[in-house]
Amino acid sequence: MCCVVFLKNSKTIPIEWIKPFDFAEKLLSEFEANLIYWSKPELNTQHMKKEPTFEYGQVHAQNVTGATYFWHDKFI
Repeated sequence: MCCVVFLKNSKTIPIEWIKPFDFAEKLLSEFEANLIYWSKPELNTQHMKKEPTFEYGQVHAQNVTGATYFWHDKFI
């Protein structure tokens, strides 16, 4: 289980609230690229050599499973 919340101008915005859909899809794609870049998973080869841009603001990723500390309260 994971919660993705974007932080901009001291406001928190869940991905589900971002409109229009095309903009939300672009943000999610950029966020995914950052997750791949920062965690370097073995099976993903894209986005690993150069840090992707993310111009929207800061991202707060929380792993709330309690089973591991992977991405537990991580800001990127």
